[in-house]
Amino acid sequence: MLVKMNNKGVSSVIGSIFLVLTVLLVSSSVFLLNLVQSARYNQAVQDLRQTDADRFTERIGTSYAKYSIPEAGTVQVNVTISNEGPVSAQIITAWVLWVAEGETKYGYNTTLNINLNPAQTLPATIPVAISGVSSTGSFSGWLITARGNAISLEKEQIVVHSQVSEGIGSVMMDFDNFKYYNEEGGVLNFSDSKLAFTVHSGEPIVFAAFLSNYDLKRRTLTLHSHSLLWAYFPKSPGTKAIWDIVNVDSNGTIIEDTYTPITLAYGESKWIFFGKSGENSISVALKYQSGAVNLILLGKIDGQDYGQNLPFVSIYVTD
Repeated sequence: MLVKMNNKGVSSVIGSIFLVLTVLLVSSSVFLLNLVQSARYNQAVQDLRQTDADRFTERIGTSYAKYSIPEAGTVQVNVTISNEGPVSAQIITAWVLWVAEGETKYGYNTTLNINLNPAQTLPATIPVAISGVSSTGSFSGWLITARGNAISLEKEQIVVHSQVSEGIGSVMMDFDNFKYYNEEGGVLNFSDSKLAFTVHSGEPIVFAAFLSNYDLKRRTLTLHSHSLLWAYFPKSPGTKAIWDIVNVDSNGTIIEDTYTPITLAYGESKWIFFGKSGENSISVALKYQSGAVNLILLGKIDGQDYGQNLPFVSIYVTD
């Protein structure tokens, strides 16, 4: 006996099965997609938290930062960088700010790739371009890490009260940066400075001293035109040479007709220039002699008269 199948009924069953399979497949896909997206989100949150944790635990220190001008338009920063944190660090950018005579300029170097492991210390030499920069005025700067932290470029500041504020006055000199420039037609070439412990006779020179105000009462010092630098030569009794304090503009031009008092706020450092009275060179008669150099500073400190004598360096005169 033959049984006739109902095609419509079979089709309905098959359709229902495919519908269920489709729903299950779509639901599984959506579920898996949600799982993947959730996993990605959780990983992103975890990575972000780890990045924040690494950024907050990053500890970079700098010391002994010194600014110089090896060539026109370039500031060179020599600094020691230390990784004092538990994670490795990368320095990618350096900024330098220059302030002189009311003018502020800055430059940056984004090509750095200084890598430091934990507890590692490295010396670094970093050039930064600043148009028209000169050694007058003051410098400051900072470094940027790959994690976005900013680190100040700290200068070495050794202040011993018995030697400075409580001993001989409010001003300290950077002994390692006592320089001189050859003067040509009343103009200094800032890119051609020399250490001034040895000088040449017969050459017109201008001395430059890097001075800092570390007054205990945090007062502002103003240097008047009576300030000067003088040298005494023991082998030629009674012989001395004098250089008056002078203004030098950002282009290296000595301003001879008038003198504008130079101010040093508390904690501020500046290059102070001294040009010789009359003839701008050391007498040839003094060659092969040693001289004791003194810095005589006169002016006002918060409106009160101020005077300080710094017996600070010696020079030797060659031919």
